[in-house]
Amino acid sequence: MFLLPSRDIEQKVFTYRGKMFEFKLYITKDPPEGNTNYLGRVDSIIISEKNTHKYFQTIICNENSYDCVPTDSPIFYHEDMNFDGYEDFRIVESMPAGPNVPYLYWLYNPDSRGFE
Repeated sequence: MFLLPSRDIEQKVFTYRGKMFEFKLYITKDPPEGNTNYLGRVDSIIISEKNTHKYFQTIICNENSYDCVPTDSPIFYHEDMNFDGYEDFRIVESMPAGPNVPYLYWLYNPDSRGFE
């Protein structure tokens, strides 16, 4: 049996309020060995209705990492991205060296009443 040394893993919660929804981003900071600039990754996004605070949906994120994002750079945006009148959202997928930043995004689908 092998025991791994324990490490402190820091988790933070950031809340963003949009027009219809409240988004809670659960960000884990578990830096790769030797990387002091690592800001973390979004593990999940818990969405609730803004006015009632009623649970709406959970999004599990496993494809993002912020190892070089300046601390004053936003990583979350909520806006109507497909111009259908509904609030959508996106998060920064990673921070490349160049100016083109990739995003993971979710669009609200009124038929299924959820983000896809």
